[in-house]
Amino acid sequence: MNYKDYLEALTALWNKYQNESNCPREFTGVLEKLKETLKLGIGICRDYKPNVDLLWMGINPSCTDNKHIEHPFPTFEETLEKDEFCKGYWKTVKRILVGCKCTKEHLDLFAIRKTPQDFLRKVGVNNEKNPALCFLAEHLWLTQQFLENYLKPKVIILANKAAGAYLGLDSRYVWMGYNTTEVKPKFELSYGKVYKIIGIREEEGVIRPKSKPYKNELDGTLILHARFQGNGCPKEQQINPNHIEELLKLAGVG
Repeated sequence: MNYKDYLEALTALWNKYQNESNCPREFTGVLEKLKETLKLGIGICRDYKPNVDLLWMGINPSCTDNKHIEHPFPTFEETLEKDEFCKGYWKTVKRILVGCKCTKEHLDLFAIRKTPQDFLRKVGVNNEKNPALCFLAEHLWLTQQFLENYLKPKVIILANKAAGAYLGLDSRYVWMGYNTTEVKPKFELSYGKVYKIIGIREEEGVIRPKSKPYKNELDGTLILHARFQGNGCPKEQQINPNHIEELLKLAGVG
């Protein structure tokens, strides 16, 4: 799945759930809330590079004005290099990646533009008849294909505590279901662990369709699972350029 395929698939998914009307009565309110969110548009960048060394990953793009997205977001490179885009949180990301000459991209697990992020967990209660939960699972499968078939990062910086559950880093949840082993780098963060992907968990709940033959393109990819790096992040939990350099070395980049 390349970028064009991903965008087309997300567009079809948005259309499907914006037109959805058949759901159990107890989930009518949830479906309406989901539809309101989908009206804001699809929050992804206008282009992505394939086969990157490093992927900065979030859970979903924030939204403070509830305005419809008229155009795709700038590319990650444009966001970091142009003052009109590199504000607030993105200044922090730029500081962390300063001096990093590797190829890099940014991707959110979900293109739902909604703040606060716990909206995802509220609509995704554990019931297979919940249309919002079905939407999240279908969306995440599209993201997983784009991640594995196109971006193929060697290092993932997952700077969000809750996002680890979607990748399978929390044993209580499955979702994308990556099987991992913990790696011990030279650095330490008071909240932050490094994992290496070693396959997919073979159990119920993994969103990969059973009809799809398994071929995981991310075996060997390193994941630094840290906390959100925005305002208020304690110094001992902050990622810095030395951490990035160490991770790239561990992944054999450079």
